[in-house]
Amino acid sequence: MMYGYHYVPRSPAQTAIFTVEGAGSIAVQPDTVRIVVGAITEGKDLTDIQQQNASIMNAILAGLRQLGIPESNIQTNDYRIEPQYDYSTSSGILKGYRVTHTLLITIQNVDQTGMIIDNAVKNGANYIGNITFTLSSPSAVYNQALAVAVKDAYTKAQTLARASGFSNDPVIVEITEQTELPIRPMVLAATKEYTPTPIQAGQITITAKIIVKFTINQ
Repeated sequence: MMYGYHYVPRSPAQTAIFTVEGAGSIAVQPDTVRIVVGAITEGKDLTDIQQQNASIMNAILAGLRQLGIPESNIQTNDYRIEPQYDYSTSSGILKGYRVTHTLLITIQNVDQTGMIIDNAVKNGANYIGNITFTLSSPSAVYNQALAVAVKDAYTKAQTLARASGFSNDPVIVEITEQTELPIRPMVLAATKEYTPTPIQAGQITITAKIIVKFTINQ
C-alpha cells in the first residue's frame, strides 16, 4: 500500500495534493491450452529407434487429425538425438541412443485437454508435459482490472479527503500504470508418464496496479 499526502496552502482556499495506489484483480476461466506431447525411444541402433520414434509420432499426428485439431495448431516443439553412456567405468562406454520428439498443440477449447492427452497416449506417446492454460485475448480482461484499480484508488482518495476534513470530492490529475499485462499462465509440471486423470483448468487471475495523484480544494 502506498499513501502520500501533501498539503499545499493557498489563499483564500486550501488545496491538498495526495497520491494513492489502486489495485484491481479479475479472475477468469482460461480459454486456451497448450500441451506438449511426444515420444522418447531408446536403444543401441540409432536408425532403428529413429524409425520407432517416427512411427509413434505419425500415429499421434493421425490421432490429432481425427480429433479435428488443425495442422496450424500443431508445431514441432523439440527433436533431439542424444548418445547414452555407461559411466560405470572411468572412460564411459557408449551404450546406445535416445531420440526425443515432441509436439506443441494449441487449442481454444480447454475441455478437450483430457481427450487430447488420452488420444496421444493411446497412439504411443510416452511424454506428456508443460500443460499451460492461458488466455487468447488477455488485453480485454486486463482493461477490466484497470477499471477496478481506478475505482479502488478513487475510493481511497475519498476516504483520505473526508478523514482530513475536506468536503469536496478529489480530482484525478495524474495516473501512472504500474503493470503491463501481467499474465501468468498456469503450467502443470512435465512428466514422462501419464496417469489418466481429469484435467482442471481452474482460473487465471489478472491484476492491474496504478499510482494516482489527486488534488482537492476545501
